[in-house]
Amino acid sequence: MRGIPISTEEMIGIKGYLTTTPGIKGRIRRSIEDFVVEEVLEDGAIVSVGSGLPDHARRGIDGGLYSHFALEKRGVDHFQAIAQLSKELGISKKRFTYSGTKDANALTCQLVCVKALSPGDIHIDSDHLRVHTPFRATHPLRLGDHWGNSFRILVTGIPLPPKQTDRLAEATAAEITKHNGVPNFFGHQRFGTLRANTHIVGRHLLGGDFESAVWEYLGGAFQGERAEAIQARSSLVETRDFKAALSSFPKDLTYERTMLAHLVENPRDFLGALRRIPRGLLSLFVRAYQSYIFNLTLSRRLEADDPFRPKDGDVLQSGRGTFAVGVSMPLDEAIQLLARGRARLVYSVVGYASAAEGPISRDILETMKQENANSSLFYVRQLPDISPRGAYRDVICPVKGLAVGGAQKGEQGGTNLRLSFRLPKGSYATAVLREFMKADMAAY
Repeated sequence: MRGIPISTEEMIGIKGYLTTTPGIKGRIRRSIEDFVVEEVLEDGAIVSVGSGLPDHARRGIDGGLYSHFALEKRGVDHFQAIAQLSKELGISKKRFTYSGTKDANALTCQLVCVKALSPGDIHIDSDHLRVHTPFRATHPLRLGDHWGNSFRILVTGIPLPPKQTDRLAEATAAEITKHNGVPNFFGHQRFGTLRANTHIVGRHLLGGDFESAVWEYLGGAFQGERAEAIQARSSLVETRDFKAALSSFPKDLTYERTMLAHLVENPRDFLGALRRIPRGLLSLFVRAYQSYIFNLTLSRRLEADDPFRPKDGDVLQSGRGTFAVGVSMPLDEAIQLLARGRARLVYSVVGYASAAEGPISRDILETMKQENANSSLFYVRQLPDISPRGAYRDVICPVKGLAVGGAQKGEQGGTNLRLSFRLPKGSYATAVLREFMKADMAAY
């Protein structure tokens, strides 16, 4: 069994910090209201908890086929919320679209779209869901149709006096501002909150070792899970008895039990067992391994004195295209463009088409060599629909509107500190929080 708290960050490829200040420690999410996420639209409008969209941001018309509305959810998984709306309104889940998903363990508000339903008919009777500001629209929402998210987060239980907390937090914020952001790590949510092994499953999948992928998924026991789940996984690894495991695995481990039921009847058909679980989950495994390579490469970059300064072998994106520094763009020009905000430093999130569709940075290539991987690894012949083409991701996550609230003594001991900031879509609040807290992953 693996111990999570100390090693989780390194297990998912995250090591080191951009800022040099000591961490304030503490923890987040002691209550749902401590972690507020509000969607930010492309025009800068915020979909606010309690009120939805401001009047000027509602693009309503008469006779539109679609209705948009602000959905506020309190401690509810995104897909469970859509399912509850579907049941309450008596319509198919397929009629709902949205531009992104939000944290389950948080108070969140975002735009949702429903087809062929009047704004006046959109309602929900729930303690955990509320609907605000429904209006007609001519178009549906599509994934990525927003700019990003606004965060308001309370860090609690900080083991420092308020004045010292303020000094450290303000110094950290100044360093983040100086660097124009933080390392754009993929957060632990990408890898699984209780078992940080999805990338290991993904590596086995990509290598065609379906047996190892199954054993890692079924048998990888981690501290943080319930004792009964840990015992069931450990016993399976020891006995190799699928039938006994099917009886002992907790009922809520649905996907594990589905795989075990297949293996009871077909004990050597590991690929078949994987095919029994949703394609979306298999894709998550592969994406986790892509993210691991990205994180590992970015962690090594942080070892440099000026990690965000371009160097030969880097890749930059600008309005003119994608360029390899030192090959299709001189280093001096790259430094100037980045300093002026006219280009972005990017790493490949490697997929099977990455080598053919654009330059791959020298840093990523070095990590892939150490991992004994190449672009072709990411095409799984037996599972082509989970094979990723690849993309680019910014190395630097810009942090907008960063504000540090005055630290105060908490009611339950320790010091509390409020942080607020905005991040572009695809970036994780934990990438910012870890620079302030410098705590183990259990605190996030």
